[in-house]
Amino acid sequence: MFREVLKKWFLFGIDKEEKELYRERVMKNDHKMYQGLLLCIMFLQALMFAFSFVESNLNPKFALAYRCLYAFLFIVSLLAYALTESLYKKNKKMPYFVVVSLTMFAFMLWGSGISILDSKIHNDLTYFCLTVIAASLFITLEPWVTALCCVVSDAIFSVCFALLCNFGVIQTQQGGGFFLTTLTACAIAIVGSTFNFIKRINVIGLEIEVSKLNITLQNKAYIDDLTKTYNRRYLTENIDAPLNYGEPSSAVIMFDIDHFKRINDMYGHQIGDLVLAELGKQLLKLIEGKNAYVVRYGGEEFLVYYSCLSRNELFEFAEDFRKHIESISLTIN
Repeated sequence: MFREVLKKWFLFGIDKEEKELYRERVMKNDHKMYQGLLLCIMFLQALMFAFSFVESNLNPKFALAYRCLYAFLFIVSLLAYALTESLYKKNKKMPYFVVVSLTMFAFMLWGSGISILDSKIHNDLTYFCLTVIAASLFITLEPWVTALCCVVSDAIFSVCFALLCNFGVIQTQQGGGFFLTTLTACAIAIVGSTFNFIKRINVIGLEIEVSKLNITLQNKAYIDDLTKTYNRRYLTENIDAPLNYGEPSSAVIMFDIDHFKRINDMYGHQIGDLVLAELGKQLLKLIEGKNAYVVRYGGEEFLVYYSCLSRNELFEFAEDFRKHIESISLTIN
C-alpha cells in the first residue's frame, strides 16, 4: 500500500508516454479552474489593496508592507494567467506545470508574509495556514512538488519569524506554538494533496484505459481481419470526403486478382485466404512510409488511395505496383 502511494507520489513505475498522458489530462481538466482561481485572486488583491487605504489605525510602514504583498500576488497571478494560457494553447505540458508550481510557491510565500505582518498586530497565522492548505487542494500537482513548496515556504517563514522575534520586531510568547501550527498546516496540505492527486490519477488512469479500448475497437471496426488492410467502412468514413471534395493531388488505384475463382475452385477457400493475406501483406509493404491507404473493397478487389502525388508519379507507381504484385510467388505445402 505504502509502495503504491510512493509510486504515485513521484509517478514512479509509469513510462514517459503515460506520464505525458496523465499531465495532459490534468492540464486540460483543470485549466479553466486555474484561470478562474487566478482571476478571483487578482480581484481580491485589488480589493484588499483599495481597502488598505481605508484602514486608519494601521502603522504607515505596515500599511506599505501589506500593499506591497497585495501588489506582489496580483502581479504573480497576472503573469501566471498569461503564461498558463499561452502554454495551454501550445500544449506545452512540462513548462505549464513549472509555472503552476511556481505560482503555488508564490501563494505560500504571500501567506507567510501576510502572517508575519499579522503576528505583529494580533498573533495570527490564518493566512499562512489557509494559503498552504487551499493551494494544495485546489492545484493538482504531483505530491512531491506540493511537499517541496510547503517545506521551503515553511522554512522561509520560520527563519524570518525567528529573526524578527530575535530583534524584537515581533513580540510573542507563542513562538513554539506558531511553528507547530505551520508544521501542522503543511502536513495537512501534503496529505490532502496526496489523496487529491491519487484520486485524480486513478480516475485519469481509467479514462486512458477506456480511450485505449475505444481505439482498439475502432481499429477492429476499420481493419479487415484477413488482409490487415482497411475495409470499406474506413473508405466510406475517411476517404470518400477528400475524393468527393476534390482534394488536390489525391489519386486512386483500383484492381482485382485475375482468375481468383480458379484458385478457390482448385485449391479450396483456405488457400484462397492465404493468397489474399499474402497480397495484403505485400500491399502494406509497398505503401510503407507513403501518404497512402490500402482498402479491401470486395472479395478480391483492392483500392489504394494516395494523397500528395503528381500524375506522372502516379503512373510510375502504378506500373511498379503491378510488376511487384506479378512477381509474388506463394508456395503451398
